[in-house]
Amino acid sequence: MLAAAATVIASAGLGLLAQALGGSVERLWTGDWPPPVRPLGGRLTERRRGRWRAAEDAYARVDARAVEQGPPLDPGTVRELARLAAVRNRISLVEPAHPCWTGDRVRALDLRVHQAYRLDLDSAWSRLWLVLPADTRTELRTAREAYDAAVRLTAWSLPYLLVAVWWWPSAVIALGLAMLGARRGRSAMDAFAELVESAVDLHGRDLALALGVDCPGRLDRETGLEITALLRKGA
Repeated sequence: MLAAAATVIASAGLGLLAQALGGSVERLWTGDWPPPVRPLGGRLTERRRGRWRAAEDAYARVDARAVEQGPPLDPGTVRELARLAAVRNRISLVEPAHPCWTGDRVRALDLRVHQAYRLDLDSAWSRLWLVLPADTRTELRTAREAYDAAVRLTAWSLPYLLVAVWWWPSAVIALGLAMLGARRGRSAMDAFAELVESAVDLHGRDLALALGVDCPGRLDRETGLEITALLRKGA
């Protein structure tokens, strides 16, 4: 009975530890690394940036040849451009500024929305959320919950790693959970970011009208800049 009670208590303790570590995992993924390991994060960022630039240069060279050839492009060039773009985008949609893919995916979302509409997503998101249809908010919640679940799954790998001190197979479990959680987290964040960007594309005009900003057609850069200035309130 004492052994069973100790097992239950230990399991509960590990569960609480995993929940507490979830925040650390998310900060790690998004690039908010603590000072002791920040130099390592910087080196990883530089490595990712170098790979991205090499992939971007390869794409630019083929793209320049395609421009010289002029339309119509031959099928081989089209396939090569698509392949090189996919290689570059697997590293990051924008030039990397974080050690992990997830941080740059969030950054890419902000940059793409700002470049397209001059809209500050940080300032606009809470207001946009209030004008979104219920089914859209449900889709966004589901995508975010999938990401949070991946964070918790990865966090569970750390308690299993501690148990490996006494039982070595636990290290294999920890490695498997970390790899699976990271893969699911990347997929979930990509889906969530796509949904957020889609919400801006489809309902940005609704936000403008709700704020009293004139928007006779689709959301454009001039309207987005006016919304940003209004929501920042001089900040």
